[in-house]
Amino acid sequence: MGKIINREEFIADLKAVKPGIAKYEILEQSDCIVFDAESKRVYTFNDEMACFIKLDLSITGAVVASVLLDLLGKLKDDEIEVFQDDVYFKIKSGRIESGVACEQVIRLPITVLEHPRKEDWQPLPENFNAAVMMAESCVSKSDADFSMSSIHVTSTHLESANLSQMCRFTIDLPIKSSFLVRHGNLESITKVGVTYCAETENWWHFKGEGGLRICCRKFNESYIEDFDAILEKAGKIGESNGSGQVGVNVLLPSQLIDDAKTAAMFSKDNLSGRDVLVVKFSGEKQCVILKGEGILGFFKSQTDCEYHGEDLSFAISPKLFLEMMRQYKTCTVLPKSIKVSGDQFVFLTSIETVEEK
Repeated sequence: MGKIINREEFIADLKAVKPGIAKYEILEQSDCIVFDAESKRVYTFNDEMACFIKLDLSITGAVVASVLLDLLGKLKDDEIEVFQDDVYFKIKSGRIESGVACEQVIRLPITVLEHPRKEDWQPLPENFNAAVMMAESCVSKSDADFSMSSIHVTSTHLESANLSQMCRFTIDLPIKSSFLVRHGNLESITKVGVTYCAETENWWHFKGEGGLRICCRKFNESYIEDFDAILEKAGKIGESNGSGQVGVNVLLPSQLIDDAKTAAMFSKDNLSGRDVLVVKFSGEKQCVILKGEGILGFFKSQTDCEYHGEDLSFAISPKLFLEMMRQYKTCTVLPKSIKVSGDQFVFLTSIETVEEK
């Protein structure tokens, strides 16, 4: 006799531990969800992320995550019965019975994790999700350069950069040392909801509701040495920066918020693999042109704008552009870059002269 559980709640619990699932089996059982009846937990681990959640089931073993989640998503009943035999993790749903292969010997090397003390846990600041979103928007998705494909975490800010953009979000974090976190890892944490964090030598730990625990590996490697110098060198309003051109403020039309939301529908699927919008300033036409383009189509808008310089353009992620519009509404056009800055956030992107057709 198995245990009757709510299917939707079960799916929600399993999705909460998805950040620790490897797309491919890089470690033994790293593409699996592990059930541990003794500790009444379910967990995942892919060497960079580990996730735990409380779940009281009389089942012990490792099940390939993608198969189990796909199966649960296809069932229709609100309540299902789950149990196991010597071979399968079994599910009964009305007239249907199914079994997913279950390895009863757990070989996932979860013991490498360190565990923080109870007194080490500290509340995360309310703007943590916003900081992560912005840092993820500028990080390089290529693993060719480790530092550029990572977010730099310090006690005072999160920052990231790729070959054309860089950003820094000021935030007070309860950590003792600075370190790097691979791109995508912090973003996946914000999607499941966490409220507390703690630090150990090699891991950054997070805690959420329902006994959810997530551990993110820290990389204690050096970051871009001249990050501060680049931000400072970018200049400010009224500074020529040695080029003879002076940085000027440009007010971005509020209509761009709705335009960006629509353009983002197409920018997700493109041949470059980068989800970006292209923003172009035309001094001749005194307008700003916004475009999102992908394999499914494109969206383009042209809006009047007080800009009198030479034609130029830059690429930016839709999320970052929308956040910039909501909070700041203006940008600074400098000789070689565009800069957006506020109380908490600095964003810098390189620009190029273009001919608008």
